Amino acid sequence: MTYHESRKENVAYNLYSNFFSTLYHYGNSLDDYSNNIEKSNDDNIRNLQVLSTYSFNLIEYSRAHAQLIEDDDKVANLLWDLAVNIQEFTNNLYDTNKIIDKRIKITEFSAIINEIVTAENQARMSQKNIGFEKEKEEVYSLISPKITQAIEVLE
Repeated sequence: MTYHESRKENVAYNLYSNFFSTLYHYGNSLDDYSNNIEKSNDDNIRNLQVLSTYSFNLIEYSRAHAQLIEDDDKVANLLWDLAVNIQEFTNNLYDTNKIIDKRIKITEFSAIINEIVTAENQARMSQKNIGFEKEKEEVYSLISPKITQAIEVLE
């Protein structure tokens, strides 16, 4: 592997790691938003701005990661689909109608996000010496059903 290829793989892995770190923070912020949904409008707007920032970062990390790897990478496609759906979901949170329905959906979605992050982290820890490509295969098998479930909740 050339220096350029090695560097490219390293940057792709860092973007991948940043995606899951941001997803973790998004999930925590979503919990906070859900727990405080009935507070003042200023608090909700601040929480929505934080969620919007995280959703934008998820889009950027998944896009940049996908540009550095093979076109047929299943994990990259999953991350992109999840990021796009999260951004759409976050944008829809600005509509203040049906707060109770939102809270139920937010709580369910947040729980799934936590499951995704936990599964990815466990796969990464158990596979840390086998290489990034094999690790991604393991991660795909663990998170694919959870991401599909998350996207279904958002619909």
